[in-house]
Amino acid sequence: MMLSGKSAINKGFTFQDFRNAAMCAHAAGAGVKAYLLFKPLFLSEQEAVEDMKTSFADTIPFADMISMNPCTVQRNTELEYYWKRGAYRPPYLWSILTLLAVCTGPHDL
Repeated sequence: MMLSGKSAINKGFTFQDFRNAAMCAHAAGAGVKAYLLFKPLFLSEQEAVEDMKTSFADTIPFADMISMNPCTVQRNTELEYYWKRGAYRPPYLWSILTLLAVCTGPHDL
């Protein structure tokens, strides 16, 4: 069973909350930059790639800029705990490059 990025990361707000905030920001003349985490804990490489494609497609209509942030292992974190035990691996460079090539605009998804 696939664990979606929605289940893996709890930011404390929903995508609808993001949409509403983005629309308010745009109405006030502000720009919106969205930060998307690529390959959080508990997602396989393929699940993370598919999650990122979906996240890009969902976010493009509401953000002026999207920053894809590949997950990195930091000391003294839960992620490091799993990484040291072989239960997590950061994303492959090839997956990142593939996503950058595919997710260049709303027409490319």
